[in-house]
Amino acid sequence: MRYNRLNLLFSLIFLFLFLNNLVADSDSQDNNSQKAYNIEELIKELEALKLKNSLIIKLTDSIKVEQRIQRELIRVDLERAKDTLEFSNTVVDWSGWMLSILGIGFIIIGFLGFREIKIIKKLREDFENEIANINEKEKIISELLFEIEKSKEELYKIISWNSDGIRAYFSGNYGKAIDLFEKIMKKRPKDYEVRIKLAKAYSSFGNFDSATKEYENAIKIEPENPVAYFGKGWNLRGKIFINDWDKNILEINKKEYEDAIIAYKCGLEKNKNDYQGRCGLGHLYLIINDFENAKDNFIKSLKLKYNSGAAFQLANLYLSKCTEINDEITRYYENAIIFAENELIEDSENYWSYYNRTCALIGLNKSKDAQNALKLALSKNSGIEILKIVFFHLNYMRNFNPEFRNIDKFISDIRRKIKESMQNEK
Repeated sequence: MRYNRLNLLFSLIFLFLFLNNLVADSDSQDNNSQKAYNIEELIKELEALKLKNSLIIKLTDSIKVEQRIQRELIRVDLERAKDTLEFSNTVVDWSGWMLSILGIGFIIIGFLGFREIKIIKKLREDFENEIANINEKEKIISELLFEIEKSKEELYKIISWNSDGIRAYFSGNYGKAIDLFEKIMKKRPKDYEVRIKLAKAYSSFGNFDSATKEYENAIKIEPENPVAYFGKGWNLRGKIFINDWDKNILEINKKEYEDAIIAYKCGLEKNKNDYQGRCGLGHLYLIINDFENAKDNFIKSLKLKYNSGAAFQLANLYLSKCTEINDEITRYYENAIIFAENELIEDSENYWSYYNRTCALIGLNKSKDAQNALKLALSKNSGIEILKIVFFHLNYMRNFNPEFRNIDKFISDIRRKIKESMQNEK
């Protein structure tokens, strides 16, 4: 814009000078026709004209300088504008990138925030559920504590019943023992040990059928435990001995022993190293005159553990084959006495050791010692069932050797005690 104005001004100046010259020329011609110009005036005009030309030239130079300055200013302004524009574009670009990054950041933050809100909501729900579960568990725990307290009271009762039942059993009060063990069975029908005790109490009380049933129930609870099998075999053997206690050995029905033998065999299948089971099975074979199996089981029993029962029964086995007592029979009776005394050192309340020693002393014709041993045995257990079993053994010994001195006296004494006990029970 400034450049155009300078050009216009310059053109007007030249136009003015041109017109001025034209006017001067016109005036000069008119004066020549009338009169001659004064040379001095022309010189003055010429100088004035030169001065004007000089001014015009200077003005022109000034205009050119001003134009160059203007162009330079325009160039500078354009460069500044360009720089400003580039800076603005850079700012815009960076602003765009920043806004994009901020936008993406806000999107990510928004997404994460939304996810965090969901997580927090889920955690809150889980926390509330956990609180609900804790409250429910506290309720269950309170109920369990109540049940535990109740169970503790019942457990104390059961422990008391069990202790009283054991004392009643060993004191010969089998009826009371049965009542106490049956109470426990109502509370704990799967208690194997107590069921075995109940079966023994029934057997000692003479209720062999109930004892057999309880042993069979115990087998159902623990079919791999040999104790119930041996108990059943002992119970069936005792049933025969007690029911046939006053019969001659030759009058006994041997078929009745089959179930007892099967029970013992089942027990030995579960535990072949039970020395008492071997001895009991050998005794059953001895009664039915299967001497080979009897001897085999007695010897196996002694190999497992020296015991008075197997030694005493081996003496009876050899006695049944001989007409008189020989050295071998004497040796086994003596061994039975030694083993019985060792057993009593381990357990002074083992009444079977007392009775085995008594019978072995009778076999050796040591009547006085046998009488003292019998008194001790009766002081430990004088139950009618035990007496019948002892009577059965003595009767067995007498049948194979009537020459035993004073054996009839022992048999008579025990028979009398049995009958007295039977009379008292009535």
